[in-house]
Amino acid sequence: MKRLFTIFLSSIMAVSLWSQTSPTLPMTIIGDVYNGGDMISMGTVHIKALPLDTGKVYNEGYLKMDSLILYSNDYSEGLLMNMNAASANTIAVRKSFVNSNSWYMMSFPFDVLVATQNASNASGLVNPLNSQHLTRNVNFEVQVYDPQQRADQGDRGTVTDPTWKIDPAITTLTRGQACRVAVKLTSLVPAATDTTGMSFSVDFFATDTTGILKLGNKTVSLTYTQATNHDSFLTHKSEGWNAIGGLNTTNFKMSSASINYDRDGIFYWDDGGSDWEPFNLTDASRLGTLRPYAPIFVQTTSTTEATDGFTYLGSPSTTGLTLGIDDPSYLFRSSTDVSFDEVKLQLIDAKTMAENKAVPVYFKFNNNYSNFFKTSEDEYTLLTSSNTKSVIWAIAQEEGSDANNLLFIDALPYNPNEVSLGVNVPAAGEYIFSLQTVITKESIKNAVLWDKETNKKTDLVQYDYHFQAAKAFSAEDRFVIYFNTDVVTSVDDPMKSPEIYAYTTNNILTVKNLHQGDKVQVLDVTGRIIAAGMASGNTYSVALNQKGVYIVNARGGEKILKVLNK
Repeated sequence: MKRLFTIFLSSIMAVSLWSQTSPTLPMTIIGDVYNGGDMISMGTVHIKALPLDTGKVYNEGYLKMDSLILYSNDYSEGLLMNMNAASANTIAVRKSFVNSNSWYMMSFPFDVLVATQNASNASGLVNPLNSQHLTRNVNFEVQVYDPQQRADQGDRGTVTDPTWKIDPAITTLTRGQACRVAVKLTSLVPAATDTTGMSFSVDFFATDTTGILKLGNKTVSLTYTQATNHDSFLTHKSEGWNAIGGLNTTNFKMSSASINYDRDGIFYWDDGGSDWEPFNLTDASRLGTLRPYAPIFVQTTSTTEATDGFTYLGSPSTTGLTLGIDDPSYLFRSSTDVSFDEVKLQLIDAKTMAENKAVPVYFKFNNNYSNFFKTSEDEYTLLTSSNTKSVIWAIAQEEGSDANNLLFIDALPYNPNEVSLGVNVPAAGEYIFSLQTVITKESIKNAVLWDKETNKKTDLVQYDYHFQAAKAFSAEDRFVIYFNTDVVTSVDDPMKSPEIYAYTTNNILTVKNLHQGDKVQVLDVTGRIIAAGMASGNTYSVALNQKGVYIVNARGGEKILKVLNK
């Protein structure tokens, strides 16, 4: 019934707009509107954002507007999701500000003119009460992200780091690049008693409306910024960071199917939250919603990675565009040639079982990955403390160094691995460690969690682990997890691999319980090499031409076996 109502409402609007005689008649949209035909507005279209209701327009037809104003506040945004043809001569975001002279982090899907400090030319910021253009350094100020300063810090940094700067020479806020805006609200109020309504709103006008509403792929440019005194061991954590945002006028569901990006990890400001949360694009079970003007952080590790940019896919089959009403079915990438295994480890409050209150850690497995930290494989975490969410992170050491890195994606080889975990428990109560498969290639056979405080060991592949927290705490020395691609018979020694053994059947010699990549030689009793190769999994097989005794040399002589071929 709701869909029929919105279609009917759309039809009424289309008729009234076609037949109106006034060229300046405005239209305000609150609620859900579906347009499947031709809709033309000769006046301004206001798509409202209210604490209790929001304007949401879904266009599959032809939508032409003289002017479009999209409202935004701390609660919601007015949304326009275009799936066909839409245009407007002028477009603005009307942002509601609650606090005076406070920094608001934003990103616009279009360029906004801010002019230089104290410049006489008008900015693209307008007071909707009186249509007056605001003056920079008088009515407002802007900050831009400084990747060079972030790189020169030489550590992973936090959100409160002084990596935002006021650049008097900046004249334009660039589309898709994050910024911070502060407005002096008292200068926008025409009377001392008028402190409500639009008094706290500012219109940010697009300098050019070309392509803003166009359906299709949209790319944000990325840069790779090295530290002034680059040191591959000390500064790589802080190099290559970009603060960016969306390029659409509606919400965007982020996943590996809707984003083209060379890495898997991004950081986003949780809707209604207060922390930068890590997000893994390959995890189909967790869809992060990017609000239209919200910023995100991404890190590139090379100029090559930065060159491709960050692309929001816009074709109907892959787009992440959504109004958040009836979410579309997402098509996640799948392939029979998956290059790695991936698992997700969560710490969930047993009382609420709310996964959205648990920030997980991910482990990826491939024999090409290093045992040590590598910027090209692993992803840092920016979140290690929270008063409302449980958080897990992996602790990875750098090769040739005692330095530790705190990760939310840890890439590991398939051989047995021991990983120390950091945890943040926000309050007293019962919590559950739970392991879930994200991507399967060969599968992880064992993932044994050791709680040093209780001295309990649990194979998370088979069971969840429950523990009681007497109070909130944060620790990096209590939990360890052991991964093994081979089946182990006891959780008491999870790093011990099963014994290698060999046997023959029908003139086929088979060696079992190898690790992928293990070298194997088969010799006869005279020492002549009959066969040699490398295990592609946990098994190596070879055909034998004669009966007799054979010598199997595995792992470079680590294991030597005698086998009789009868």
